[in-house]
Amino acid sequence: MDQHTQIQLLERAKRHLESDTTDAAAAATRFDARIYADEQRLAAERVALFSRLPLVVGCSALLKQPGDYIANDWSGTPILVCRQADGSLKAFLNVCRHRGTRLVSEKTGHIDKFLVCRYHAWSYDTSGHLRALPCPGYFNEVKKEENGLWELRVVERAGLVFVVPERGEFAGPGWEQYATELEGFGLADYQIYASKTVFGKINWKMMIEANQESYHINFLHRDTAGPRFSSKVSLFDTLGPHTRTLLLHKQFSTQSLEPDSAAWRVLDHGDLVYFLFPNTLILLSTLAAHVLTAFPQGVDRSVVQGVTLVPNGTLERFPRPYYEKYWATILEDISVSEPIQQAASTSTSTELWLGANECLLAHFHGAVRRAIETTGQVR
Repeated sequence: MDQHTQIQLLERAKRHLESDTTDAAAAATRFDARIYADEQRLAAERVALFSRLPLVVGCSALLKQPGDYIANDWSGTPILVCRQADGSLKAFLNVCRHRGTRLVSEKTGHIDKFLVCRYHAWSYDTSGHLRALPCPGYFNEVKKEENGLWELRVVERAGLVFVVPERGEFAGPGWEQYATELEGFGLADYQIYASKTVFGKINWKMMIEANQESYHINFLHRDTAGPRFSSKVSLFDTLGPHTRTLLLHKQFSTQSLEPDSAAWRVLDHGDLVYFLFPNTLILLSTLAAHVLTAFPQGVDRSVVQGVTLVPNGTLERFPRPYYEKYWATILEDISVSEPIQQAASTSTSTELWLGANECLLAHFHGAVRRAIETTGQVR
């Protein structure tokens, strides 16, 4: 993030603090909770969001050497990403061209030379080219040059690996700007501290929503995130469907800013939450970057994947309680979302409210709806 943007953000925070205000919409809005429980809606989301938009499938730190790979199928599409000899990445469907079985079952690993299907031993190199198949006389019609692995679009930014599972594009200038800002914080050089996978009885959107407003922090997270953050003042910015939030630290005051604005650093006074549509959240502090993704496993079931990245050279002294408190906060969010899911699935009264200070949730719902409409899906 450039210095001009940091100054602008902290100037806004200062004005809000002085006027006892926060970023907010003009008015509260209503929404229909059936978006959490409608099977047709979920089917439309899978097509519009989880097949056509860039999804985080892993971290660059897992792909250090040529031949290193990561596999991810939480989106419903079996994805394989492999580091190439020239340092670039290639992504493929993790599917053998013979009978369609998965080529690798481990989430991470290394391919020495060839990727060999365990079913019939068709072999591929790390660039996806079909190199050999047993009993070739029975496959005279199979041209090796035309039957390599199906390739997918992949981009490596800010230490994260993004793949578009099917036909689709990377998500426009807003995605590019926020990815560039994250790179400016040096995330490409971060190391993995720990990772965790959690399953919740919630619609996937609930996990995104919990990280898009600060209204609940001093209530639900009284003993976890509450002592760190203010619920009173937050800054929200949108670029297309993507968002950025500045969660101010409780001790932030106009007196805490340096006299010279050239010395201002946003992360000295708050944590940044970047949301890269459709399902990636990155909470950035001076200590770490927490990357969280939520994938639907059903209309009322989700998998939440998290990885904590730390600056190079800080791995050994990283404070474990900070990591545990972060995950305690996430689990609290899931614990209050599960009853919401149950009510949405069983109740006939489905109209709920979003406050003006929960404007990013309304923005998120609108972005999902527009993406669905663009693909011509129902709901």
